[in-house]
Amino acid sequence: MEGRQLFEKLTKRDIISWNTMISCYTLMGMYREALDLFSQMTVEGVSPDEIAMVSLVSACTKLRDLEMGEILHLYIEENSMKISGNLLNCLVDMYVKYGKMEEVQKLLARCDSDDVDVDVVLWTRLVSGYVKSNGIDNARSLFDQMTERNLISWTTMISGYAQCGHCYESLKLSKQMRVENLSPDEVVLITTLSASVDVGDYEFGKSIHSLVVKYGIIIDGFLGNGLIDLYAKCEELDKAHLIFQQLPYKSAVTWNTRLDGFCRNGDTGKARAFFDEIPEKDNSNLKADKLTLVSLLSSCASVGALNHGIWVHVYINKNQIRVDNMLGTALVETYGRCGCSEMAYDLFSELSEKNVFLWTAMIAAFAMEGHAQKAIDLYFEKEETGIKPDHVTFIALLYACSHGGLVADGYEFFGKMSSAYNIKPKIQHLDVWLIS
Repeated sequence: MEGRQLFEKLTKRDIISWNTMISCYTLMGMYREALDLFSQMTVEGVSPDEIAMVSLVSACTKLRDLEMGEILHLYIEENSMKISGNLLNCLVDMYVKYGKMEEVQKLLARCDSDDVDVDVVLWTRLVSGYVKSNGIDNARSLFDQMTERNLISWTTMISGYAQCGHCYESLKLSKQMRVENLSPDEVVLITTLSASVDVGDYEFGKSIHSLVVKYGIIIDGFLGNGLIDLYAKCEELDKAHLIFQQLPYKSAVTWNTRLDGFCRNGDTGKARAFFDEIPEKDNSNLKADKLTLVSLLSSCASVGALNHGIWVHVYINKNQIRVDNMLGTALVETYGRCGCSEMAYDLFSELSEKNVFLWTAMIAAFAMEGHAQKAIDLYFEKEETGIKPDHVTFIALLYACSHGGLVADGYEFFGKMSSAYNIKPKIQHLDVWLIS
């Protein structure tokens, strides 16, 4: 790395040069190298400042190295650094990611109240943290204390209630949001539509449909499925049929929802006729939940529909569906193809059981977002588990090397395919390696 070579040649390295080098490593995803610089600078008698600590704590969060993060936090406290702004947000983010909400409370208790009260990003992160750690009441308490709320704050709390099965509270909060003249986004509309159907508040569901029309939102995917379900359950089958006909793409869930409407209303003749029209069906199990969800996620990934992908994830959590390798791979692929490799890695790290398909999906997510070194590091981490790669794994690796300019690494992996794993190169391997 040229920057590091120039850094090493400096006869006098002040805090600015150290900060620059640490920041560069962090931005490039070379988190371990950034943390190594922390040790080196302290040995050389240079004390890191708040700017350096922001990058270093962020590096620990990315690496999921809580132990090192706690060491940095202790260093910050012992050296009486001011914890506010970006540094406070980074520390909170680290503890929230690990569900350490008690540590977050201790941290905030030691901070200047002025630094905490005005930061809407910080408060929203706290609300999200409590939601993820099943502390929905604490999340609502914080939400109510917020002096300023943005759309993300509202969405987090409304979706949080829905995930925990508190549909009435989710609806009440969405109604309050409308009273305050805030325009909901598609995620909020889908969440509240689902909640209104769950509790039987069909009139509110219809008002959501009116909002969709008012804002000119295209009805497809989850929104379309939700509206079909709404009108089927309130026995307005003509409206359900009209929405079904207008959908540009009909997934397995769409067909199942429409079929359920016929069955629910006792029209067995139409139900059977409609069943025969379904392009793909399993006679033994019409509602194969995981297969349907995987199909939905695949559709989200193919068109880059991030919001819909997030909603599938919310649905999975809400219905307490176990995320196995099949679902996990589909979720990681969706986040990866939507340019959200961090969200993909958060999910990937939470899963205890990982097969080659899940590892490959995560490697590909890093590769597609240009994080070549992360992709390679993850591959070597996979090797340590004893799980053997397949030909798709090497396609992802060669893509990462090709687009990351890592020529030597690419040749090494190309040779390793056949020599170590007896995988014969296919045209796809040549395409991603030779065409960049």
